[in-house]
Amino acid sequence: MIPRILPKTQILPGNSSVMSRAAFPTARADRAPARHCLSLRELSFAGGVLNYPGRQRQRCLAQACVAYNRYPCPELEMAMDLKEFAKRSRALHSTVKLLRTLPRGGASALTDLSRTTDIVRVLPNTMLGLPALATLYECARTLERDAIPGDFAECGVWAGGAVGLMALVNRRYGRHARTLHLFDSFEGLPAPTEQDVEVYAAYRSERRDLAGADASATGQLVAIGACARPAYGGSTLANVTHLLDRVLKLDPQHYVIHQGWFQETVPAASNTIGPLALLRLDGDWYESIRVCLEGLYERLAPGGYLIIDDYGSFTGCTRAVDEFLHARRVPADQLTIEPWGAYLRRPSLPGHSG
Repeated sequence: MIPRILPKTQILPGNSSVMSRAAFPTARADRAPARHCLSLRELSFAGGVLNYPGRQRQRCLAQACVAYNRYPCPELEMAMDLKEFAKRSRALHSTVKLLRTLPRGGASALTDLSRTTDIVRVLPNTMLGLPALATLYECARTLERDAIPGDFAECGVWAGGAVGLMALVNRRYGRHARTLHLFDSFEGLPAPTEQDVEVYAAYRSERRDLAGADASATGQLVAIGACARPAYGGSTLANVTHLLDRVLKLDPQHYVIHQGWFQETVPAASNTIGPLALLRLDGDWYESIRVCLEGLYERLAPGGYLIIDDYGSFTGCTRAVDEFLHARRVPADQLTIEPWGAYLRRPSLPGHSG
């Protein structure tokens, strides 16, 4: 049995060149003597650098070498090598991510044994912090306990950790297996548009090779490389299928992969998929979130949950949500805002807004 992967829409690749070591800034002779070790903060930065695609990762490392007055910078490179080593074992990778997340307020998410066990299983496949994962878990568990009908859907899957957690909740608490709908280009983020205020100018400045290539200017979407790097070897799509098939041993007939840009896949699916009990959006940009809301919100069942990652963090994402809910006359107090994003539960009683 193989999972259903719907046809992939055409994707225009961005510049995939990688900055060479020769392009790194060299140490200046008039600098103060280099330090022999880096602080924990600097090493943490080195670990975070690995979440960027190759070209950006090399640029960040080069900047760090100068900022920390170390070039070449063996500690930074060693930290990156250690993180890559940790990825060879799911157990070790989960442990490293757990320890990194705990100081950032994640300890409270580990008070429930079943929840902690399931979260740890998917940690290598997600960028989400423990609070966001705990909220997702509780929303899904509530839906199972309240027997709200419908499928689970996620727009912006990356390596599959969040949707894998949904599957684990369904397996542990559900009365029947739900279908999972995974929407993603598996090529990373498209170019931002002018509505994405805080990132648009920087994007056009740093990616001169793609300047003017955003959809608002050309009518076509271009992959820019962000969020394209897999959690571990292979591709992000391979990461997803490995997690669902090999690690979680999910029946491939219980998930559908809608591969392509949201602007192509969401409208095509909006009239064919059944009601949704949970809709999670992680598209970052204004246009991505807007398209998903317009295409899938009406499929959300009464009593179902809408979860939006990065609400309040990215202007475009926040604006898209606010505009949509205002147009639907959904009261602002129905939206619960968290440091990682926001969520709401669609009213289940007839006559309520939403």
